[in-house]
Amino acid sequence: MWGLIKKDLYVLKGYIGTLLLFLLCFSALAIQTPSMLFIGLMVLPYMAMTVTFSYDQNANFNSYALTLPITRREIVKEKYMLLIGALLLMFLLTVLLTGTVTYFQTGSVSIMKIASIPFGTFLAMLSISLFQYPIIYKIGLEKGRIYTIIIAAIIAAIAGILGTQIGNTGMNSELILLFQKYGLWAIACIVLVGYYISYRMSVRILQKKDM
Repeated sequence: MWGLIKKDLYVLKGYIGTLLLFLLCFSALAIQTPSMLFIGLMVLPYMAMTVTFSYDQNANFNSYALTLPITRREIVKEKYMLLIGALLLMFLLTVLLTGTVTYFQTGSVSIMKIASIPFGTFLAMLSISLFQYPIIYKIGLEKGRIYTIIIAAIIAAIAGILGTQIGNTGMNSELILLFQKYGLWAIACIVLVGYYISYRMSVRILQKKDM
């Protein structure tokens, strides 16, 4: 599996210019909204993983990989582990940068406060891959992107409707306080469980797929 990780890192090396250009665009937006740079850092690993899927699909790499002592489960596991590792690295980098800037501006740092936006973005990127990875393994990258956008739009619409209904019932303030205490951790647990289910689904899809 470590060989698969090295392969993806070599692939990303060829796209480093494009990825840096993407980060530069977010840096320009950060002039007006500093948090945009941190969001860009968290989105970067997700874009990188899309690049590796595109390479594998165009080069028909999975068929070649199966001629080596590599199982289909390892092919899937590598993609999931690499994304989690990249997101965790960017999360730590984001918190470090935010903490450093905040310390020099105010003379004090609240880790929980500065980590909330990066952590929320981290969960959002995991949530996207939770749906997208099984779809990619099932129908390919290009169609997978379209279906992922549709699913994300439906989820966002449902969340917006629920938020509006909750606001109309007068429960808004109580739910906000409850979310501030436990919301992110509850979402994190749900996403991690969903991520494991997503991994198992991807393994099952790839095992049944003709290469």
